[in-house]
Amino acid sequence: MEALEAACVALNAPPSGPEAERRRAEAEAVLEHFKRSPSALGDSMALLQAGASPVVQFHCVATIREVTLQRWPLLALSDKTQALDFLMQLLLERGASLPRFVAAAALQTAVLLVKRGWLDRLPAERA
Repeated sequence: MEALEAACVALNAPPSGPEAERRRAEAEAVLEHFKRSPSALGDSMALLQAGASPVVQFHCVATIREVTLQRWPLLALSDKTQALDFLMQLLLERGASLPRFVAAAALQTAVLLVKRGWLDRLPAERA
């Protein structure tokens, strides 16, 4: 968690010399490792639920979006539904209190998941 938060902060820090470039590359590697972990979806949801810092929340929403869409054919229907339900619940419960850039990313991700899964739904659910 601390490494992820430090990586998120480093990615958003203004560049200041050659050392910043190295830190940014390290931060990108940490985030990529986080996204590739088998527990990335669950970890992202847990961090969002725990109320991590706004920049971490933003990257957690981005992780949910990227991981879910990349692994879509491999994910069980329950995992797809859980990701969408979690985002909808987050927006309903805390949407007004989330920073705008986090809420916008969560809403965009929810819309993308609905669109991606539209044809997977039963005809009665689509009506």
